Amino acid sequence: MEHRVSPAVLAGIDALSALPAHVFERLARELKAQRFDKGETIVRFNDSSRDLFVILNGAVRVSLIGSTGRALTYQILEAGEMFGEVAAVDGLPRTANVLAERESVVASLSPQSFEALALGEPAFAIAILRRLARLNRRLTNRLFEYHAYDVRGRVYLELLRLDESEDDDIVITDRDMASRVGTTRENVSRIHGALREQGLLERNGSRLKVLDRRRLEAMLPDCEFG
Repeated sequence: MEHRVSPAVLAGIDALSALPAHVFERLARELKAQRFDKGETIVRFNDSSRDLFVILNGAVRVSLIGSTGRALTYQILEAGEMFGEVAAVDGLPRTANVLAERESVVASLSPQSFEALALGEPAFAIAILRRLARLNRRLTNRLFEYHAYDVRGRVYLELLRLDESEDDDIVITDRDMASRVGTTRENVSRIHGALREQGLLERNGSRLKVLDRRRLEAMLPDCEFG
């Protein structure tokens, strides 16, 4: 079932917030919003679709599935984020799977509307360029981390990143953390346990709280590959 998108809602999307009012009006007419249940697939890896997506409510998981069936999560995107920019720009197949992390409302913009907006509205084109630059920086940082740090270091870095972005406790399971840093749930459990013993991490179910960012940051050099 499709839902209408209001210009006011679009104005609250971080990636689009600098656009002029008439572009919000145009986007509201051309975006098609749809509700997805938790776990439902929105985009499949290697799919030929080229729509751009805006998350209006909920969250999505961007991941790839390895040959063993283990999922490697690139990122969890919350309401106010976009995805699908790469295929929308270059027209090539999708680079990852995107699933609803929880019940979500996601709006899609067709390739035809995307190209018309990019060519006719410089502010929209700049917003997309900035999104692509941000994505490039994120992936470059992740690539560096995989080559520069052992598993402990990657877990520490992810905890520090999540601690910085969350208002309250970090909500993440060991399995999800393992997916993000490219290791096993057992390894993550051991690392989290060691951090709790050192008084650096507090745990309550799937909720984590970093208790001393400075000490955790100071431990990173010992996790670098020689």
